Amino acid sequence: MARILIVDENESHIDLVKEALLQYKNEYVSEWRLAIDTARTLSHGMDLVKRHNYEMIIADILLANTNSWDFLKTVRNRFPQILKTPVVILSEVSAIDLEYQAIRYGASAWFTKFPPIQHFAREIFKLLQGA
Repeated sequence: MARILIVDENESHIDLVKEALLQYKNEYVSEWRLAIDTARTLSHGMDLVKRHNYEMIIADILLANTNSWDFLKTVRNRFPQILKTPVVILSEVSAIDLEYQAIRYGASAWFTKFPPIQHFAREIFKLLQGA
């Protein structure tokens, strides 16, 4: 089973990500079961990371009163068990400097919201298979 955490304050964005993963799961990793947890705030995301082991975390770049850099730094520093867990950052804007910053802070990948859904799912499952 692959357990994934999605952190985004926008419920419709969470739904799009979940839909993409569930729609294309059988095409890429049919033998897997997916467990998808969601959080709409940084603190809720941190609580979930404390309680579960995730194979992947997908987070929006902007979260209420913070951003995913803070989330990345905090998660990577406080929870050594997820140092190798892929963290994917989602953003509504495409900017090479933001993408570079995401990688510098420990992100495994960066996607602009929302690429073609099949491409997004394929890349997520590729990352999961490498984890």
